Amino acid sequence: MRILAADTEAIEGICFYELLSAALGALVSEPGTPVIVVSDNRACVEVLGKMRGKSAALNSILQRMMVIRPELAGAATLHAYHLSGERNLLADQISRSDISFNRSIFAGIRGAAERDVSGILAALARALPS
Repeated sequence: MRILAADTEAIEGICFYELLSAALGALVSEPGTPVIVVSDNRACVEVLGKMRGKSAALNSILQRMMVIRPELAGAATLHAYHLSGERNLLADQISRSDISFNRSIFAGIRGAAERDVSGILAALARALPS
């Protein structure tokens, strides 16, 4: 499956998926609300900090995100922090659990909500010509 018209070689690395997840999270946030991304992927954190990547696929995600929500490029809006995998206990738990267990974790957190991001993925795909 092609994601955002990226070629297969470019998306084999985890950074593409980490950045796509961060972009989706940022795009579902309320406009004007600061977005904090915590990732155990240093490359993803660096790409978000610089708002540019070393590959066309990573830059495509950033460019499409900026077309949809240009204010996310502002220094006061999007913050990315690295947290090593062994210290990122919640992400580790989520990545190793099934969806029903994850839903039970977030059910008890005020403001947490499961979101359908298919519309956002479609908007990202349309944001720039392929």
